[in-house]
Amino acid sequence: MARPDLAMFFAEAGALKRTPRSGWLHVGVAKPESVADHSQRAALIGYALAELEDANPERVALMLLFHDLPEARLGDLNKIQRRYLDAKASEERIIREQADRMPPKMGALYASLMQEYESGATREAVVAKDADLLECGLQALEYQAQAQPFVIEWADNVEKLLKTDSAKKILSEARKGECFHWWKGLKKFD
Repeated sequence: MARPDLAMFFAEAGALKRTPRSGWLHVGVAKPESVADHSQRAALIGYALAELEDANPERVALMLLFHDLPEARLGDLNKIQRRYLDAKASEERIIREQADRMPPKMGALYASLMQEYESGATREAVVAKDADLLECGLQALEYQAQAQPFVIEWADNVEKLLKTDSAKKILSEARKGECFHWWKGLKKFD
Protein backbone atom coordinates (compact mmCIF):
# COMPACT_ATOMS: atom_id res chain seq x y z
CA MET A 1 0.00 0.00 0.00
CA ALA A 2 1.29 3.47 -0.89
CA ARG A 3 2.10 5.82 1.97
CA PRO A 4 1.30 9.56 1.91
CA ASP A 5 4.71 10.36 3.39
CA LEU A 6 6.38 8.56 0.47
CA ALA A 7 4.57 10.88 -1.95
CA MET A 8 5.88 13.79 0.13
CA PHE A 9 9.40 12.36 -0.07
CA PHE A 10 9.18 12.13 -3.88
CA ALA A 11 7.93 15.72 -4.04
CA GLU A 12 10.78 16.78 -1.76
CA ALA A 13 13.30 15.02 -4.00
CA GLY A 14 11.76 16.92 -6.92
CA ALA A 15 12.81 20.17 -5.26
CA LEU A 16 16.39 19.30 -6.24
CA LYS A 17 15.43 20.00 -9.86
CA ARG A 18 14.83 23.61 -8.84
CA THR A 19 17.80 23.95 -6.47
CA PRO A 20 20.77 25.56 -8.23
CA ARG A 21 24.35 24.57 -7.51
CA SER A 22 25.23 27.79 -5.72
CA GLY A 23 29.02 27.98 -5.87
CA TRP A 24 28.98 28.90 -9.54
CA LEU A 25 27.00 32.07 -8.81
CA HIS A 26 30.06 33.59 -7.10
CA VAL A 27 32.06 33.42 -10.32
CA GLY A 28 29.42 34.74 -12.66
CA VAL A 29 27.57 31.67 -13.93
CA ALA A 30 24.09 33.18 -14.21
CA LYS A 31 22.12 29.95 -14.58
CA PRO A 32 24.04 27.07 -13.00
CA GLU A 33 22.92 23.47 -13.23
CA SER A 34 20.56 22.10 -10.61
CA VAL A 35 21.50 19.76 -7.78
CA ALA A 36 19.44 17.07 -9.57
CA ASP A 37 21.46 17.61 -12.77
CA HIS A 38 24.66 17.21 -10.80
CA SER A 39 23.51 14.12 -8.90
CA GLN A 40 22.31 12.32 -12.03
CA ARG A 41 25.61 12.70 -13.88
CA ALA A 42 27.61 11.98 -10.72
CA ALA A 43 25.75 8.66 -10.38
CA LEU A 44 26.61 7.74 -13.98
CA ILE A 45 30.23 8.72 -13.45
CA GLY A 46 30.29 6.77 -10.20
CA TYR A 47 29.01 3.60 -11.84
CA ALA A 48 31.72 3.77 -14.51
CA LEU A 49 34.49 4.69 -12.04
CA ALA A 50 33.47 1.81 -9.78
CA GLU A 51 33.89 -0.65 -12.65
CA LEU A 52 37.30 0.81 -13.46
CA GLU A 53 38.39 0.84 -9.81
CA ASP A 54 37.10 -2.61 -8.77
CA ALA A 55 34.38 -1.27 -6.49
CA ASN A 56 30.68 -2.15 -6.41
CA PRO A 57 29.09 -0.04 -9.19
CA GLU A 58 25.51 -0.37 -7.95
CA ARG A 59 26.44 0.68 -4.41
CA VAL A 60 28.45 3.67 -5.67
CA ALA A 61 25.69 4.80 -8.04
CA LEU A 62 23.05 4.49 -5.32
CA MET A 63 25.26 6.39 -2.88
CA LEU A 64 25.52 9.21 -5.42
CA LEU A 65 21.83 9.13 -6.21
CA PHE A 66 21.19 9.77 -2.50
CA HIS A 67 24.16 11.98 -1.56
CA ASP A 68 22.58 15.40 -2.12
CA LEU A 69 19.02 14.66 -0.92
CA PRO A 70 19.52 16.80 2.23
CA GLU A 71 19.98 19.80 -0.08
CA ALA A 72 16.24 19.69 -0.83
CA ARG A 73 15.89 21.26 2.63
CA LEU A 74 19.21 23.07 3.14
CA GLY A 75 19.91 24.23 -0.37
CA ASP A 76 23.33 23.76 -1.94
CA LEU A 77 25.65 25.25 0.66
CA ASN A 78 28.84 26.32 -1.07
CA LYS A 79 32.29 26.56 0.50
CA ILE A 80 31.80 30.17 1.58
CA GLN A 81 28.50 29.41 3.32
CA ARG A 82 29.94 26.30 4.97
CA ARG A 83 32.72 28.44 6.41
CA TYR A 84 30.13 30.14 8.62
CA LEU A 85 27.60 27.36 9.16
CA ASP A 86 27.95 23.97 10.80
CA ALA A 87 25.80 22.03 8.37
CA LYS A 88 26.81 18.55 9.56
CA ALA A 89 24.30 18.34 12.43
CA SER A 90 21.53 19.71 10.21
CA GLU A 91 22.35 17.23 7.45
CA GLU A 92 22.30 14.33 9.92
CA ARG A 93 18.88 15.41 11.22
CA ILE A 94 17.54 15.79 7.68
CA ILE A 95 18.80 12.32 6.73
CA ARG A 96 16.98 10.81 9.72
CA GLU A 97 13.76 12.66 8.88
CA GLN A 98 13.96 11.79 5.18
CA ALA A 99 14.67 8.14 5.99
CA ASP A 100 11.49 8.08 8.09
CA ARG A 101 9.46 8.97 4.99
CA MET A 102 10.87 6.05 3.01
CA PRO A 103 9.89 2.39 3.16
CA PRO A 104 11.81 0.90 6.12
CA LYS A 105 14.47 -1.02 4.17
CA MET A 106 15.05 1.92 1.84
CA GLY A 107 15.31 4.35 4.76
CA ALA A 108 17.82 2.16 6.56
CA LEU A 109 19.88 1.77 3.38
CA TYR A 110 19.76 5.52 2.73
CA ALA A 111 21.00 6.35 6.24
CA SER A 112 23.71 3.69 6.01
CA LEU A 113 24.93 4.82 2.59
CA MET A 114 25.04 8.46 3.67
CA GLN A 115 27.11 7.54 6.72
CA GLU A 116 29.44 5.44 4.56
CA TYR A 117 29.78 8.26 2.03
CA GLU A 118 30.62 10.84 4.68
CA SER A 119 33.14 8.56 6.41
CA GLY A 120 35.04 7.84 3.21
CA ALA A 121 36.11 4.57 4.85
CA THR A 122 35.21 2.13 2.05
CA ARG A 123 36.44 1.75 -1.51
CA GLU A 124 32.92 2.58 -2.67
CA ALA A 125 32.85 5.82 -0.65
CA VAL A 126 36.23 6.89 -2.08
CA VAL A 127 35.02 6.20 -5.62
CA ALA A 128 31.72 7.99 -4.94
CA LYS A 129 33.51 11.08 -3.63
CA ASP A 130 35.77 11.06 -6.69
CA ALA A 131 32.71 10.81 -8.95
CA ASP A 132 31.12 13.76 -7.14
CA LEU A 133 34.31 15.78 -7.56
CA LEU A 134 34.86 14.70 -11.16
CA GLU A 135 31.34 15.77 -12.07
CA CYS A 136 32.12 19.21 -10.64
CA GLY A 137 35.40 19.35 -12.54
CA LEU A 138 33.71 18.42 -15.80
CA GLN A 139 31.03 21.03 -15.18
CA ALA A 140 33.74 23.65 -14.61
CA LEU A 141 35.36 22.75 -17.92
CA GLU A 142 31.97 22.97 -19.66
CA TYR A 143 31.36 26.42 -18.20
CA GLN A 144 34.87 27.46 -19.22
CA ALA A 145 34.08 26.38 -22.79
CA GLN A 146 31.03 28.68 -22.57
CA ALA A 147 33.26 31.70 -21.86
CA GLN A 148 33.17 31.56 -18.05
CA PRO A 149 36.90 32.12 -17.34
CA PHE A 150 36.82 32.13 -13.54
CA VAL A 151 35.52 28.57 -13.18
CA ILE A 152 38.81 26.92 -14.10
CA GLU A 153 39.85 27.18 -10.44
CA TRP A 154 37.19 24.54 -9.70
CA ALA A 155 38.78 22.06 -12.11
CA ASP A 156 42.21 22.83 -10.65
CA ASN A 157 40.95 22.21 -7.11
CA VAL A 158 39.19 18.99 -8.14
CA GLU A 159 42.39 17.72 -9.73
CA LYS A 160 44.21 18.09 -6.40
CA LEU A 161 41.49 16.23 -4.47
CA LEU A 162 40.94 13.22 -6.72
CA LYS A 163 42.18 9.93 -5.28
CA THR A 164 41.52 7.32 -7.97
CA ASP A 165 43.73 6.93 -11.03
CA SER A 166 40.69 6.56 -13.28
CA ALA A 167 39.15 9.86 -12.19
CA LYS A 168 42.48 11.65 -12.61
CA LYS A 169 42.87 10.28 -16.15
CA ILE A 170 39.31 11.22 -17.13
CA LEU A 171 39.74 14.80 -15.91
CA SER A 172 43.07 15.05 -17.72
CA GLU A 173 41.43 13.87 -20.94
CA ALA A 174 38.52 16.28 -20.46
CA ARG A 175 40.93 19.21 -20.07
CA LYS A 176 41.86 18.73 -23.74
CA GLY A 177 38.33 19.91 -24.54
CA GLU A 178 37.58 17.49 -27.35
CA CYS A 179 35.00 15.57 -25.31
CA PHE A 180 32.75 18.63 -25.26
CA HIS A 181 32.26 18.22 -29.01
CA TRP A 182 30.96 14.67 -28.56
CA TRP A 183 28.17 15.33 -31.06
CA LYS A 184 30.47 16.01 -34.02
CA GLY A 185 30.27 13.31 -36.62
CA LEU A 186 26.98 11.88 -35.37
CA LYS A 187 25.01 13.48 -38.16
CA LYS A 188 26.32 12.76 -41.62
CA PHE A 189 25.30 15.14 -44.37
CA ASP A 190 24.36 13.40 -47.60
